[in-house]
Amino acid sequence: MSLNSPQVQAFDVEANLHLFETTINYKFSDKTLFTEAMTHASASNEFPETYYQNNQRLEFLGDAVVGLIVADVLFHRFPENREGDLTEWRARLVRGKTLTEIALSLGLGNFLILGVGEEKSDGRIKGRNLADALEALIGAVFVDGGYDPVRRFINLIFSPYLRQLDTSNPKGDLQELAATIKSRPKYMLVGESGPDHKPEYRVRVEIDLEARIADKHLVAEGTASTKQGAETAAAEEALPQLRKVLNR
Repeated sequence: MSLNSPQVQAFDVEANLHLFETTINYKFSDKTLFTEAMTHASASNEFPETYYQNNQRLEFLGDAVVGLIVADVLFHRFPENREGDLTEWRARLVRGKTLTEIALSLGLGNFLILGVGEEKSDGRIKGRNLADALEALIGAVFVDGGYDPVRRFINLIFSPYLRQLDTSNPKGDLQELAATIKSRPKYMLVGESGPDHKPEYRVRVEIDLEARIADKHLVAEGTASTKQGAETAAAEEALPQLRKVLNR
């Protein structure tokens, strides 16, 4: 399809929607909600007569819905865990990196409706576009079907990450590994961004490696919607680096 067309898509959305609905185990009553969820702001800006509504409103709603339902799922799945654990896990699950990975696994990039410039700048594989589209899709399912269907959908797409939580403890694992060289991770907040309703924190973790490498420090960073979640994300990034240094 020509990039001069007002439908800048990788393929025909309507023709492939049925297969996608089978994949996500949900059938839209109002198909226009799915189209709206896949419409990037660049398309509505460039082709307002064709795409007068972009996915920003649904993304706003989906952001709130995914936070609520992930909290609900964690609350019932882990009845023995403390509030701090649940807060940290929710931040890890709803952060941009996780949402982007899920969107990629669902092939959402193929369904995105983009403006010409966004298409040319590889907009289909941009993490922000994919994460926003997934949140918009969640918002669309909520509007179309209500709470129970969107809860089932979120359970489905987050299930691999929920299973990891049963045994995953990146901060604890990093601390234990650092202790083998008589060191400990030091976390520091290095950045805050995003609107008030959707903040993003960037945390850096540093570990003193003594004389094991030239600069004597290992540094990694992570981002999430809470400071605790960002610390966990930083620990996840640091763990493979430290294991490599220590040959573990």
